[in-house]
Amino acid sequence: MGKVVITVKDKYFLIDDETGEVKQVIIQDKQSISNEEMREIIKYLVSKDKN
Repeated sequence: MGKVVITVKDKYFLIDDETGEVKQVIIQDKQSISNEEMREIIKYLVSKDKN
């Protein structure tokens, strides 16, 4: 139904809990975040805080 991020030895992995597929997450510095991306981040944080 979703994806889970886990950390192993300072590396991040994304696991699809339906298929079991595992992918390594590569994090990049981004110079600017769009307003739409920031709204989605805030919406996620607010919904997580309510739970």
